[in-house]
Amino acid sequence: MLKKSTIRRFLPAGLVTGTILLALLLPAGSMAALFASYGYSYGGTLSTSPGVSSGLDVSEDVFFGGTDKQLYQTHWDGTSFGGFVAHGGILNSNPGTVAQGPSNTEIFVRGTDNKLYWMEDASGTFSSWTPLGGVLSSGPGADYWTGVTAHMDVYVAGTDGAMWHRWQDNGTWNTSWERLGGVLASDPGAVSWGPGRADVFVRGTDNAMWHRWWDGAAWRGWESLGGILTSGAAVASCAPGHLDVIVRGTDFGLWHKSFNGSWSGWSSMGGGTTWTSDPTAVCRPGTTSVDVFIRGTDNGLWGFSITGA
Repeated sequence: MLKKSTIRRFLPAGLVTGTILLALLLPAGSMAALFASYGYSYGGTLSTSPGVSSGLDVSEDVFFGGTDKQLYQTHWDGTSFGGFVAHGGILNSNPGTVAQGPSNTEIFVRGTDNKLYWMEDASGTFSSWTPLGGVLSSGPGADYWTGVTAHMDVYVAGTDGAMWHRWQDNGTWNTSWERLGGVLASDPGAVSWGPGRADVFVRGTDNAMWHRWWDGAAWRGWESLGGILTSGAAVASCAPGHLDVIVRGTDFGLWHKSFNGSWSGWSSMGGGTTWTSDPTAVCRPGTTSVDVFIRGTDNGLWGFSITGA
């Protein structure tokens, strides 16, 4: 059996030759299990968890804080990831990201003054950082949908440990924060599966995963989905009514729970002791593939894919 250290030597920065060599050494079933557990290395040196977004094309953008606390980005063009590009700022949290349409990405962070800051990437042109106020005790999570209005939500933990919420309709931010309760022990993870729907997941003080959702008319109450988490939750949706949630467990490997009309049980994705941050996830446009990114024990960016609900 290959040791983890040997596997990593075979996969420098996602090199194709490493993939070929492993394919020769392992049968097909073992190969699939291997990449589900260990993934591909994309390099970099992360000081935060990553955040990922994807528009309506094949591209994806991964953001993270570097050792100098600046925001960094790497872009997937459908074939390969590019280099790491710095976008300034001084981060005091994991970044929260969401795509707004096919070519715009919204990035949210907590600054060193514990306020929420927002930056927009419009087709590769980055805005300056805009303060949105608040006094945060977590990093942010965000979702976006279009319908009668173009609507974006951002969620944070306040100094009282509860979840707080601001939103934007058709480009205009509401003027105040809304308190959504709970007692958070992680950054919120959020997604929208369609107009009028938002789902938010957090780790509670009991280390279980908790869920609250907007049903188009009102916020529904908090529900516990169990588990024993050592991270915040990453969530992706590949279709209306479908959710995939990924967390790190007490074995420090990743665990997966899905919704498709009802909740599944927890299933192990492997990689125990390999991961050192919250995961982040996004559904690849036009597919049922969920791309997952996380920081490894080498502080580098790692990623892999699973089939969504």
